[in-house]
Amino acid sequence: MKKLLFLIALPMAFMITSCKKQPAACFSSDKTSVEIGETVSFESCATDAETIEWDFGDGTTAEGESAAHSWDAPGTYLVQMKVLSKKDKKIDRFSATITVKGYTRYLTKAVLKDYAETKPDGSLWDQGGFIPTGPEPDVYLRFRLAGSTSWEFTTSVKSNITPADLPFTWNLTQQNIYLSNQSVEIEVRDDNSFGSTFASELMKAWTINPATAGENEVIKLTDITLGYELELHFENRQ
Repeated sequence: MKKLLFLIALPMAFMITSCKKQPAACFSSDKTSVEIGETVSFESCATDAETIEWDFGDGTTAEGESAAHSWDAPGTYLVQMKVLSKKDKKIDRFSATITVKGYTRYLTKAVLKDYAETKPDGSLWDQGGFIPTGPEPDVYLRFRLAGSTSWEFTTSVKSNITPADLPFTWNLTQQNIYLSNQSVEIEVRDDNSFGSTFASELMKAWTINPATAGENEVIKLTDITLGYELELHFENRQ
């Protein structure tokens, strides 16, 4: 009597799928609490991941084994990692929160450390025009939001400034000047007013975002070519 041999055929799809590994999402960060504009670095510790995607909770995304990000506004942000296996068949997620502190910056002082003693054409600042004497400029600073038609704050004038007067400091703590989270225009100017005639001349201008510029409570503005150096000192207030 012949024996019958029975073969059981396993579904091909099951055999292929069972070989794929489940990815495991995992990451670490060098900080969990930062100020506005301060960068946080993230490193993946995920396993069996073919693709790694990052979502920083502010509409910004990235891909890769590592990532770095900073935020422009205070709040608590959920940073999410999504890992995918080969051909995106399997997915895993991991998340952590980053706290961005709601500090606001207020100007405490402005320090002029260097300036051009002559105009770009070599002429003296206070020579000719309304000014009967010279050659030293009468320097002051002014600030406004970029695009604004009016200046929000103007310092006092340092008359007839010379290199021997440097660094020259305007103390501004009592003015409670808020450094906006928007682009701000800053100008160094020479006051050319005389008698009833009011005039001034631009020496140097910068446009910055004070919310993200600077570190250690100092924003340094320089122009090596023209020879200008200005420091804006601030304090963080909650």
